[in-house]
Amino acid sequence: MDYDPVVVTHGSALLAVPDRSVMVRADLRRPGELLAHPEVCGFLNLSRPVAVMLIAIMHFVPDSDDPYGIVAALRDGLAPGSYLAMVHLSGDFVEQNAAAEAVSIYEHASARLRPRSKAEILRFFDGFELVPPGLVAKHEWRPDDGDAGYRTSNVSWGGVGRKS
Repeated sequence: MDYDPVVVTHGSALLAVPDRSVMVRADLRRPGELLAHPEVCGFLNLSRPVAVMLIAIMHFVPDSDDPYGIVAALRDGLAPGSYLAMVHLSGDFVEQNAAAEAVSIYEHASARLRPRSKAEILRFFDGFELVPPGLVAKHEWRPDDGDAGYRTSNVSWGGVGRKS
């Protein structure tokens, strides 16, 4: 899903696996339209559990677009047993000056950057029960045994929640 027609065309080509994927032109900031989109409804049975993956997207949704309302609307449109997976950029892992510099780089981009604190990101999981280990640095979310020593420079929190 994307609102940019070029991205949708490219994504459709990359995901061209009949009956296994669908790419739709929609705007996450209008979750009701997304959940009612004919291609989404024709592909997913939203009366059964599904997973919504908001990976590295919500930090591009400004507070003025009600990001918590967006996620709540998605949650409310999902069946019990559905999951929300999220990775969200945060300034918690870097010095304040570095975070401010990163935000300033995006000031003139098509989508501005809005890093959020761990507490702010936890709010997205209202109505979901966090799956262990909870909201953690993204590389610490269930690393494979072979990756136990692997560390990446981290600037994001990651978590998965299950709707009851």
